[in-house]
Amino acid sequence: MYAKRRRQRKRQIQQICIERDIITLCHFTRIDNLSSILQKGLLSRSYLETSGQQFLFNDPDRFDGHKDAICLSISFPNYKMFYSYRTRIEHSQWVVLLLDAKVLWELDCAFCQENASSNVVRHILLEDRKKPDALNGVFVEDYRTINRQSLKIPSGYPTNPQAEVLVFNAISDRYINEVHFWDNIAFDRWWSSNSPTFSDGRRYCSNQEYFRYRCDYKKWQSANLNNDDILEVDDDMPF
Repeated sequence: MYAKRRRQRKRQIQQICIERDIITLCHFTRIDNLSSILQKGLLSRSYLETSGQQFLFNDPDRFDGHKDAICLSISFPNYKMFYSYRTRIEHSQWVVLLLDAKVLWELDCAFCQENASSNVVRHILLEDRKKPDALNGVFVEDYRTINRQSLKIPSGYPTNPQAEVLVFNAISDRYINEVHFWDNIAFDRWWSSNSPTFSDGRRYCSNQEYFRYRCDYKKWQSANLNNDDILEVDDDMPF
């Protein structure tokens, strides 16, 4: 019975991705972590800490309560959080990894309609967040004062730009399709010492597309939302 439910869940999630043309997941990280990630895949914070591996982390608190999970975004990075980390962590350089959407139905995932650290999300049972209906909920038509259709949000983009996916497995490097660097300087510096190891068919490029904000950022900037419910908010953000 469990195996049957699992297969059904997998098919439902895959169908949602087909209908919404979801092909890419995003993960941003410091460039210092990149070589290790491309060798070992994406590993959870709790695993890295217990195994004693060297790594740089972004969030010292993890208010979402899930150090055992890896955070991803659907189709486009959580630009508010990404901007916040890039400005708070001095002299940091970053890359954005694009992963195959197969992660959503092949691995153990939970779907969060907004930031996983928010009070709203944390009060939803984890098992409920793992259901296909939770993935559908990420694309809800009306979110508080926001109407998805009026903003012309692309079909594969979550309604709330801070929506997250929590992945409770290690994510193999085989799911990583592309690596985006901020500019040619960052790319050339990393590539000059790593190209013999990672000439692996992935796409490596300098492209700031995924370092920017979403097309609907102005509406979210002016929306009357209760930011007390969202822990990852920076009042100094320009968007």
